[in-house]
Amino acid sequence: QTDAAGQQAVLAVIAARHGSTPREIGAKMLVRTDGSIVGSVGGGIMEHRTILAAQEMLAGNTPAQQLMHFSADGKDEDAAVAACGGSMEIWLAILQAGEELK
Repeated sequence: QTDAAGQQAVLAVIAARHGSTPREIGAKMLVRTDGSIVGSVGGGIMEHRTILAAQEMLAGNTPAQQLMHFSADGKDEDAAVAACGGSMEIWLAILQAGEELK
């Protein structure tokens, strides 16, 4: 469960998108236990919430894999999350030891 630097990390990947979104399907972001990030799944509050979810996973508070959905049709701050007007799903998973990013 470590990346090349020897840290545990969560890989976030855009799995689906509909309408206008900042990044395409397949865009990746790596969130490490030290707080460092490599890549991007779109920036803004949506990316911030993805990072928070990854940190909860690394802390062992949530499952090792999950799917997050962001939509402008949502309630409360969800509309602000998808300010572009589109929606997207982001798959997050804790990396297994020896796994390579491709």
